[in-house]
Amino acid sequence: MLKELNLARNKKPLVYVLSSRSCADCRQFMHSWTRINRVTLSSLTAQFLAVLALDDYVLELGPALSPPNGDYLPRVFFADPDGSLRLDVTNPGSDKSAPYYYSSAEEVVEAMRRFLKQHQENLGTDAYPADLQQDIP
Repeated sequence: MLKELNLARNKKPLVYVLSSRSCADCRQFMHSWTRINRVTLSSLTAQFLAVLALDDYVLELGPALSPPNGDYLPRVFFADPDGSLRLDVTNPGSDKSAPYYYSSAEEVVEAMRRFLKQHQENLGTDAYPADLQQDIP
């Protein structure tokens, strides 16, 4: 699946969401997205190339998105536009043994805001497309 992503022209950072429909935590996690304001969600997701991997697709990702102790779900990873994983971006509210575990969409939204702000700063701009500044506190 990762091989199918052509990132040659991509200018957006990536967010990978790994989940399973048979996992109770994952079902709660996926349902939590309904609590996010649609304008905020639309504005943020427009700034990313999002990859949702469900069920067997998680297995196809293999070791690329399976860091040590990476057998838990749901997991969320961020990557630079060229596809380089940013394993330094973790959920500060999660257990140290599961740094990429997100229990709710609210946690992911906060991580998206932090990552996007850092990404834009690295590009040397504070201008956010799609009026994102209203979404970043």
